[in-house]
Amino acid sequence: MCPFYHANALFYATENRSHHTAQYGQWMKNLDVKSASKFFDRLMAGMCAESGSGLCLNSIFNGFEELTELLETTLEEYDDYDDGDRKHRKSQEKRCDTLFGSIRTWTDNDDFEELDGEEDFEIFLNQTAAVSKAFYCEKGCKKTRGAMYPCCLRKMLEDEKMFDNVARVIESIYKLVPIMEWSSRFEWEGFYELDDHFTRNYPKERLATITAWKIPDRIRDASCKLSTVPNFARERL
Repeated sequence: MCPFYHANALFYATENRSHHTAQYGQWMKNLDVKSASKFFDRLMAGMCAESGSGLCLNSIFNGFEELTELLETTLEEYDDYDDGDRKHRKSQEKRCDTLFGSIRTWTDNDDFEELDGEEDFEIFLNQTAAVSKAFYCEKGCKKTRGAMYPCCLRKMLEDEKMFDNVARVIESIYKLVPIMEWSSRFEWEGFYELDDHFTRNYPKERLATITAWKIPDRIRDASCKLSTVPNFARERL
């Protein structure tokens, strides 16, 4: 049962403030909680799947532990790397026990300053995919770094239905922006009514654009590219 049906509990949680009850009710009615639930169900199923370490979650933590060790080594030796000449840095970037190669790839592809719009987000995903490729596909490091991308994690990231649910949740959150911005400015005249400022800031044409918005295909493609890079490196072994 959807959370907004429990009006008495919500009224109590908001300390009997009726306008807050209306806000949260509007949010939950428009948020795609059903897709969010499906996403978490598939996520938990993937986390609890069997793996070489017992559960996939154990394999992911083991890989994260190895990645942490690489990060510690990188931080300890970064000054030496940064102070060295080009030849020295180049040799350090080929090491498998540090992240210097990935850092160099990131700085070479630093094409944005902040995430502000779809184009910047696409650039960020492509840049992150380039860093992932430099990390997993570096010649001589593929075997040792493959453990940081266990097979069970690959299967999770290849689950298109899980990402479809994520997309629906994101799209519903985007449509919540007008409600989140203006739901605290209802007027009470027997029934809740929208503040006059709302219709001036969100005319019908703008609301139609917001409600019709979908995640662009290029963003979805860039996300898929990022998630498949480690698997591509594994297949090239």
